[in-house]
Amino acid sequence: MKATVGHVVGVLQAARKTVGKVVLVSRVGVGDSGLQGRQVSGPLTALLPGIMRPMYEDLGHAEGILRVSRLPYLLVRTTRMTGGPANNRITAVDARSPVPSRCTRVDVARFIVRMIENPTQAREITVGTA
Repeated sequence: MKATVGHVVGVLQAARKTVGKVVLVSRVGVGDSGLQGRQVSGPLTALLPGIMRPMYEDLGHAEGILRVSRLPYLLVRTTRMTGGPANNRITAVDARSPVPSRCTRVDVARFIVRMIENPTQAREITVGTA
């Protein structure tokens, strides 16, 4: 992920064109959301940052590349995503707030589209179900 984000950022910066917003979907528990990662329910979910350390470190590096890029970005850290139907109860919190429950991929995708269409000052958020 780090290499891909680095490449995308390099291409966008070299193009010197206005970019609407770069969106990176990450995972709760990465970077400054580590405390949230330990609060997630489920028998193994709270252990994932340790078990999957290389992936979480790679995502953390990718987040860092995006942060220092000076490009407008939206970093969406998701809780556990499911393949179920949309429930339209998505919520967004910062990394210091209690972690929301799992969410559907459909709800996350719809949320990202809304954030792109209606820009806010939020740049780094955790999403899940309220």
